Amino acid sequence: MKLSFGVKIRFLLLVLGCSLIATSISLNRFTTKDELLERDAKKVQENLLVKEEIVDDFLSNKYKVAEAKRYHIDTEEALGFLDLYRKNGINLQTFQNNKLKYWSTIKVSDINPSTIKEGKSVIYIANGDYEVIKKTSGDFTLLFLIAIQSRYSVPENKYFKNDMDALLSDSKIITLSSYNDKDVYSIRSRDNTFLFGLKIKPGYTDDYYSDTQLWLFVAGILCICMFFNSLCSLIARRGYLVSASLLFLAFFVIGRLTDINYGWFNHHFPLELFDPKIYANSDLMPSLGDFLMNVLAGTWWLLFIYNHKEQYKFPDWVNRNKWLGLIIHIVLLVHISVIAFFVDDLFFGLINNSKINFDIINILKLSGNSWVSIVILCLVWFQIYLITVVSIEITKKLNVTNKERLILFIAGFAGMFLYKLITDFTAFFIVYALVLFIVGRISYLKEKVFSVGLLSILFFCLAFNTSIKYIKYKDIKERSERELLARKVQSSEDPNAIIALGK
Repeated sequence: MKLSFGVKIRFLLLVLGCSLIATSISLNRFTTKDELLERDAKKVQENLLVKEEIVDDFLSNKYKVAEAKRYHIDTEEALGFLDLYRKNGINLQTFQNNKLKYWSTIKVSDINPSTIKEGKSVIYIANGDYEVIKKTSGDFTLLFLIAIQSRYSVPENKYFKNDMDALLSDSKIITLSSYNDKDVYSIRSRDNTFLFGLKIKPGYTDDYYSDTQLWLFVAGILCICMFFNSLCSLIARRGYLVSASLLFLAFFVIGRLTDINYGWFNHHFPLELFDPKIYANSDLMPSLGDFLMNVLAGTWWLLFIYNHKEQYKFPDWVNRNKWLGLIIHIVLLVHISVIAFFVDDLFFGLINNSKINFDIINILKLSGNSWVSIVILCLVWFQIYLITVVSIEITKKLNVTNKERLILFIAGFAGMFLYKLITDFTAFFIVYALVLFIVGRISYLKEKVFSVGLLSILFFCLAFNTSIKYIKYKDIKERSERELLARKVQSSEDPNAIIALGK
């Protein structure tokens, strides 16, 4: 059987995708442990020397040392130290006659300065490992602390990992070595004093990846997705539209469920995006990265539906029946309304169950996770638009007039208005209804002249809805946090609550 050119191209896409993924996975075989250790340990050494230089410059300045002795009584100078040094991962404790006077962090509180030697050394305490730089001046002792590695009292899991300090190294494959380890990279201070050794973690292949591997894997997934998109489009053009749509949906559903359960992508590339400590909502969205991939998969499938929206048709006997047409309109209207409630709950969880900064007023300080969340929000609004347009398109041939459609819409809006008056009235559903009305007007009337005004109103409505919901969600989150802190203040067993409340 002779294959057509189009079929050959489709299968080449599949072969290319599988080859890219196989290449990405096999690249680990060509990188040795020694190379990885040397590469990541050198970064730790460089960053640590930079921090030591900052501390040495401080200690060589007698005026700064004199200021440090007054930090416990001069709040302005103490706050100046916090602003300048703590962002670099450098903390300070001052002692007078071995009694603690000032501390810039509450993470370390059980140090006895008399047990620490002068100069540079490493201490190992309950919550982590730190380099200590000790300077004695008269009856005052200055202890500078540089975090090296976290340490949890519970066994390591996906939530608690004993990783290197983020300001020292972003590597997830190295850890401090013990006396019995062989392949070790020695970390030394500026005066060539041995501080500690680094080694590769056991099972490092599960955590190690390069940017090349990541992009090869992503490119492979995209090629496979394009293959299925092209295959389903071919099936749809041959008259099996519903089967093609269900096949494409099954591809995405199976792909996402297997990834969530078996981690063929998010476990292979332990990106920060997939860290449940940043965001976790449910079994289907255990991380922000999974949330993004779910939304991307849903958007791609809806775009497939949108591109074939003219082909979706009801049987002629359904098109001729007035009552069936009205019922279909009601069902679709309720469906789009339910989506609004679902999205409302979804993004409340994104704000309430995450550590992501959504303060878009200071746009320059938004993190990568913040931008990912904004992209997710835009894609979800786009999905609602696609669902609305497709719903409108498949109802155009029904035996229902635009006047009857308008009456149904107004009746539904009135019912929702009364329901919200009784429960929790907000402007969100009013603006949401206006969005649906504008999209419906554009689609049903099919105006020949493109209306910039209507499009501007549409974007303004989406931005306004996003804004009022964000303000409400933020207020709810802040109230819950204040309530928790207030309860802690009432407990005499939690002295750190007062400190947390003052932040």
